[in-house]
Amino acid sequence: PSHRSASERGAMIVLQHNCACTGAVVHTALEAALQAGAGMACLQEPPVRGKYQISHPGFLLYWPEGPREHARVVTAIRRDLVRDLVVEARTDLANHPYFMVVDVLEQGRRTRIVNCYDNWLGARHTYLGESLLTRRALSDLDWGPILEGRCLVLGDFNAHSPMWNTPIDQRVNARSLEDLIM
Repeated sequence: PSHRSASERGAMIVLQHNCACTGAVVHTALEAALQAGAGMACLQEPPVRGKYQISHPGFLLYWPEGPREHARVVTAIRRDLVRDLVVEARTDLANHPYFMVVDVLEQGRRTRIVNCYDNWLGARHTYLGESLLTRRALSDLDWGPILEGRCLVLGDFNAHSPMWNTPIDQRVNARSLEDLIM
């Protein structure tokens, strides 16, 4: 029947949103996810500085390993789904504050979710990482093992290209993402 939720029909709704480092936006995005029946919310730029702690009674939050002040993503799984899903944070595939890779196993089927925040890194930027070289965050990962099997890559890529937005004619910060897509 059409009145069943997406998760009851075997599909999971995933919400993606950039929160602009604002707690109220995080709360609003998670409330919108609940209202939409989303099982997961992939958020970029959550507030991580100061004493503000993100939480929501409807979601469990998965953060990248390492100092929280560098984290640019958080992945939220609806609490009432935790008993039906196996969620594994794959820090062996991406141990980086701008990415969170989780494998979601439901009814024996694995789907990999990759929550991304792509931006400039390096000596003159917010996050240095392991290299002084100026680069896009996407270039820090080995994508081969990440993209195996069923995989959803989503996030804020801070990039513009006619490849995904035909009205524009210039690329802005798009090379790494275009290479990943191709």
